[in-house]
Amino acid sequence: MATKKSEKAAVAPATAVFKVTTDGTMINLMNAECLAADLNLRENIHITLCSIVCHAIVHNQVTPGTDLVLGLHRNGNVRADSINKWLQTFGPFKWKKVAGKDGKASGKYKFDADFDASDYHADPEKYVKKLLAKPYWEFDPPKELKGLDFLKQLDSLIARGEAIEEDDELLAKSNLAGLEQARQFRRSLKAGPKVIEGPTVH
Repeated sequence: MATKKSEKAAVAPATAVFKVTTDGTMINLMNAECLAADLNLRENIHITLCSIVCHAIVHNQVTPGTDLVLGLHRNGNVRADSINKWLQTFGPFKWKKVAGKDGKASGKYKFDADFDASDYHADPEKYVKKLLAKPYWEFDPPKELKGLDFLKQLDSLIARGEAIEEDDELLAKSNLAGLEQARQFRRSLKAGPKVIEGPTVH
């Protein structure tokens, strides 16, 4: 009597095979590997940035920073601008815009001679720890100042205050001190300056 061949149990793959699939197990593996790779890349980029800063302080040389930022831009890295501002905040870097190939905007760093590197020279190890504690992905660069239409903003505030005056619930949560003075001030601007006539001198 012929013996039946034992059926081998299916063994789940240990690593992801990156190809389009509808297999849930493989998708979970790809997810896990992508997330791990992203964390590793993020950490490696930050270590590289800290190294670029220290290199610039010691050697007055900022080319590695330019190479990294331009390379990240070419690769479409969404953090490239934040990384650029991180370097300018924590290292001796000044970004200079230049005309790139095909008319596209590009740039490069210049060494910032006014950067205060005294903390690095006093204790390089402590300085490096300080840099590592300020990861670029948590960095919130200062917002750039934009133009202001003062009267438009004033009209908007007055309109908002007047709308709140008509809503008892919002009014209870608000402080509209100064609204009436703002209305008077706005009316005076619309009326124009008063002309005060003095006595006629003959």
